[in-house]
Amino acid sequence: MADKPAIVLVHGFWGGAAHWAKVITELHRRGFGELHAVENPLTSLADDAERTRKMVRRIEGSADWSSSRRSPRTPTAICG
Repeated sequence: MADKPAIVLVHGFWGGAAHWAKVITELHRRGFGELHAVENPLTSLADDAERTRKMVRRIEGSADWSSSRRSPRTPTAICG
């Protein structure tokens, strides 16, 4: 699992972090160990973006989403 990236799941306006439960289960089954689902406050786009940034900062290592050279600790964001 160490060679796979950390994954941050971000829900849309009508969702919540719990909506990722089946996706998290499937990704874990496929060997992804570091999975995070952001629970955004849905108060404003700025608040949602800040909550997501805080989650990414909590992940150790590089959090440079624009990097083409990803380390196993570089998070991959999946938005739904």
